[in-house]
Amino acid sequence: MKAKYEELDLETLNSDFFDLLENSDLQIYWPYSDNWNGLDKPIIVCGSEDDKLVYIFKGNNNETDTISFTKEFIKQNTVWVISENSTPYDELPNFYKDEFINKDGVVFLSQYAAKKMACNNRAIGSDSGIYLDKFNALHSYEGGLSAGGPELNFIWCHAGLSLSNSPTGFVNTYRYNMKGSEVGKEIQLDYRIRNFWPENEVENVLVVFDSDGGKDKTATRNMRYIDLFGKETIVSAKFKYERRDEFIFDKTFTRKQIYEDNYATSGDLRQYKNSENLFWVTLAVK
Repeated sequence: MKAKYEELDLETLNSDFFDLLENSDLQIYWPYSDNWNGLDKPIIVCGSEDDKLVYIFKGNNNETDTISFTKEFIKQNTVWVISENSTPYDELPNFYKDEFINKDGVVFLSQYAAKKMACNNRAIGSDSGIYLDKFNALHSYEGGLSAGGPELNFIWCHAGLSLSNSPTGFVNTYRYNMKGSEVGKEIQLDYRIRNFWPENEVENVLVVFDSDGGKDKTATRNMRYIDLFGKETIVSAKFKYERRDEFIFDKTFTRKQIYEDNYATSGDLRQYKNSENLFWVTLAVK
C-alpha cells in the first residue's frame, strides 16, 4: 500500500500513525533534533510535490487545508517531517538490536554506530587499517525541504585473491544518512573502512555518492595490483548504484600516497576534496 499525503488527516495521525508508516513507503525524520528541549510537542508536517513542508488540518466546513513552513521555522521549532523513502525494509539492519550491517553487507554508519562498534575504532594493539576519520558535505545534494539530508554511500574498492588464487576486485560499502542540521558541519566517525592495505595492492579507489533513486545500474573501477608472480595487472571492482544518484567524490589512491600523507606534519595533506570543493573527506592510518 502506498499512503497518499492527502490521507494524513488529524484522525490518522492520532490513531493509526505508526501502522501507516510501517505499511507504506513513508519515513519520519527530525532534521534539527539537536535543538529540542525535551518538552515541546512536535509539529508533524509532510513533504509536498513542490518540495515544500506543509501542515495538514481540517479547516472550515470540515475541508482539508494546509500551512507551509520555511527552513528557518523548522530550525527553530520542534518539527517532524513525513516524506517518501524508497529503501525497502528488508534492506535495513535491525537498528533496535544495535545491528548496523544489512543482509548485503552494507554498513549503516552513524556516530552512534561507530561508538557501539568499538572494535572498528583505532586503539593500541588493534589491527591497522584505513579509517574514515572525518568528512563534510557542504550542501545537501537534495532538492527541497522534504528530501532530508544527504544519503551518502562510501564505496571502497580494493583487489585481492579469490579462492582460486586469481586476482579479483572487492567492494566495502558504507552508508551515512545525514540530518539537515549536519550539512556543512564536520562529521567525526573514526571508522575503519578497510583492514590492513598490503603492499601488492598498488591502488585502491574511494567513491562517494548521494542516493536519489532510479533504475539500478553498475559501475566499474580499475586498480593496479601485483599478482603472485610479481607482475603488475589491472583488477576491476564493480558496485551498484541508481540512475539518479549523484557522484560526489571519486578518487584513486596509491598506497604510498595514503601512508605518506598520514605521517606528514600538516593534517591538511590527509584531507581530500572533490573538484567543486563542496565535499571533503579525511582518511587516517593507524
